[in-house]
Amino acid sequence: MGILTHSTTVDTLFFLVVLVYLLYSLYTKDFLKWEKLGIFYLKPSFPFGSMYELYVKRKPKFLILQDFYWKFKAQNVPYGGYFQLNEPELMIVDPGLLKHILITDFSSFQDRGLSSVNVDKEPIIRHLFSIDGARWKPMRQKVTPTFSSGKIKFMFETIKACSHDLRAHLDSNLSESCDIIDVKTMCESYTLDVIGSCAFGLDVHCLRNPQDEFRTAALGMFNRSYTTLLNSIVLKTCPTIAQSLGFKQIGRDTTRFFTQLVTQNVEYREKNNVHRQDFLNLLMELKNKRGEHGTGTEDLAITMDLIVSNVFIFFIAGFHTSAFAMSLCLVELANNKQIQDKLREEIIGVLKESGGQVTYENIKAMSYLDKVAKETLRKYPSVTQLNRRSTRPYTLPGSKVTIETRTRIIVPVYAIHHDPAHYPNPDVFDPERFEPSQVAARPPFTYLPFGDGPRNCIGLRFGTLQFKLGIISALCHHEFLPLDTPEERNYHPDTLMMIAANVRLRARKLN
Repeated sequence: MGILTHSTTVDTLFFLVVLVYLLYSLYTKDFLKWEKLGIFYLKPSFPFGSMYELYVKRKPKFLILQDFYWKFKAQNVPYGGYFQLNEPELMIVDPGLLKHILITDFSSFQDRGLSSVNVDKEPIIRHLFSIDGARWKPMRQKVTPTFSSGKIKFMFETIKACSHDLRAHLDSNLSESCDIIDVKTMCESYTLDVIGSCAFGLDVHCLRNPQDEFRTAALGMFNRSYTTLLNSIVLKTCPTIAQSLGFKQIGRDTTRFFTQLVTQNVEYREKNNVHRQDFLNLLMELKNKRGEHGTGTEDLAITMDLIVSNVFIFFIAGFHTSAFAMSLCLVELANNKQIQDKLREEIIGVLKESGGQVTYENIKAMSYLDKVAKETLRKYPSVTQLNRRSTRPYTLPGSKVTIETRTRIIVPVYAIHHDPAHYPNPDVFDPERFEPSQVAARPPFTYLPFGDGPRNCIGLRFGTLQFKLGIISALCHHEFLPLDTPEERNYHPDTLMMIAANVRLRARKLN
């Protein structure tokens, strides 16, 4: 009996050892991929690949990618390999290659390569940012007209009204002596008011009520706990198994909130024949133009699911990116009084010429404001990397290296924006970098806050307008100053460059 028990134990241990070995081999099967191709790479370790600092030390991903960028540049290579967990990724270091990846050979890199995303099982992420090239192209063709200059101009007065609320908020909370304000919460509330009006047709008034459920739902999406970290790891390493077990990119509460918000709004408008100049109404018009579901690559019906998902991404992009940029722009203006004074002088001077009114046309005349906006997005790109995935075998220009189909390509936007070869003293906030002569002297594809090529950010005009109107309203009648003791700024360890804590400044009314 004892011999039988011992034999069973040995068999069990042997089985477990073999199973662990097989799982380990399966997990690490691509760890030699870059070596076989003759590409310089950072050697991975089990189980985090090259991302130990991300998953264990919680170092922000954009700083990790910046470290990789400098290691590759030190080797004088145009690209280099590393591993996100067990998945090989190729970082492009030479801006000269980016024209090929993003534009010239775009047909080979139409997909973003978000391997953990399954848009068929999670309809709320079936939007322009996530879907693959075959479905992306017809959707982009349908949605692009809604972001034309003409359509954005229609939304101008709505955004302007929200910017007036921002000024009123500052007026009611500031005196002529210095008061401390939380600019992150203020900018988040302003952008949510804009998105609520322009995407959903709702007057959410987050500036008046920061505890509004709209803001609560928005902040919930950007919660970065260890639970969400584990969720992302499982989806990344075992997407099929994770999705079969019910793992989701977007939390169920968030999905339920936005689905109900959009569907109820659409049903109300259709029932009561309500028309507004907003993004939701434009999508509804597209939906009503065709009732049957298209199947070809040039025929795509706008269904309720697609309306929900594209309003959802409009919400995420418009909320986070503009609020983040505005917050850190105000920080830089507070720390650089000469820049702040020069910008305020330009704004007031332009407004005097039009009777004190902000118009769609006179914003274009504010050239220094445009430089400040661009320098903010240069120093603080909210999307710190661009993702692409090869859709066919591709020979890298200037080499004999051919990468396989489905190879993930990473463009390290933050690292490129902070490379002294492109931007001397990159940590200094200097709007004059965007003087036309300086822009012309820089290599192409070294400024990528909105991406580039056919899959660039479709909402860049809207986001820029929202940002500029907010800065105009904040700066015209108020001065921003740094705290006596500067606060340390921490960032979430994420693809998006997100501030982990509140951002506070001193501010006062101007006579």
